[in-house]
Amino acid sequence: MKRIHFTAEDLARTRVAATIGVAAETFDTVRLAQDRGSGLAFRRWRVAVRGRLDERVAPVAALTPARGPVVDAASLMGDTASLDEAVENLMAAPRALLRLELEVCDPRSPHRTWVQSLMDGDREPRRQLAAALRVCHGVTVAPYWGGVRSHLDEVRAGYVAAMAEGGVGALLAAVCPRWSAGARPSWSSTIPARRTST
Repeated sequence: MKRIHFTAEDLARTRVAATIGVAAETFDTVRLAQDRGSGLAFRRWRVAVRGRLDERVAPVAALTPARGPVVDAASLMGDTASLDEAVENLMAAPRALLRLELEVCDPRSPHRTWVQSLMDGDREPRRQLAAALRVCHGVTVAPYWGGVRSHLDEVRAGYVAAMAEGGVGALLAAVCPRWSAGARPSWSSTIPARRTST
């Protein structure tokens, strides 16, 4: 079991964001497109996008395997809603940050040589990843963003209500049912799941 320790400053800075950022949302969709077990809610969306995710998205797919750890795109490219800004953050990311975020990649992956070049700070793999991110976003996120954003706003409102009613502990219990710092309030079960239906 992992323990997370919050300072008073951490609690004071706790906020509920409407989105995890365009890069992380896009990375999540690539993994979701590969996950046949994600349920009926995503079947039509998966059918619509999978045939359009061709070899141009290989760099993003290399960092989002269907199983196992994935790269934390928000840490690497920020939680910005702007795709251009996310790409700028990627291109400007220090090599140390790249290495830290990419060390979760499976060394047995068929993409290991490309990932190693990215970790080493080579510019060409960064450009390839940026181009793949734009293609993925155009296929998996942009056409559906209006409905997705409405759903995320609804989810956020539920989390904000949880925090207003029961504090940060209630918020964490609503976000993560396994959160064990106190009893989980009964009303948190009515908060919609984080995943969106497209």
